[in-house]
Amino acid sequence: MEGDSSSAMKFSNLSTSPWQRFGDLLPLPLPSDYKCGGKVSELSSRRSRQRVVRRRILCRREAETIRSLNRLAGFEDEACWPLLPQNFAQKSVLARVHLAHQQREPPVPHESDKAALLQLLAAGKQTAFKLWKLGGGWSH
Repeated sequence: MEGDSSSAMKFSNLSTSPWQRFGDLLPLPLPSDYKCGGKVSELSSRRSRQRVVRRRILCRREAETIRSLNRLAGFEDEACWPLLPQNFAQKSVLARVHLAHQQREPPVPHESDKAALLQLLAAGKQTAFKLWKLGGGWSH
């Protein structure tokens, strides 16, 4: 594998800059959408508006994930969080969070109790019983 040019661990890929290699992972900076700063309604085509709305929703979900990670680590004050990634580790985490949200299915809109019951009944008796058992049975 020495001559393999597709190898990710090449000496030339390793950074010698302390700025990129060292530093604390947390707190992470919040991701932001720099691609479209204006109002969505000002875009000319419907397809462009849909694309920007979808990207902003994705960015909002990523930001919520980063907020949760920072708060779980004990960094409550957003004013103390960096504005930009400070090192390679932070860039890597932000990229992984972005990829995870891109691959995740969109959340299901809140259903009414009746719709949830109908969906459970349509799933079949075995599945419904398993879900009922996991939920702790009847609630009193």
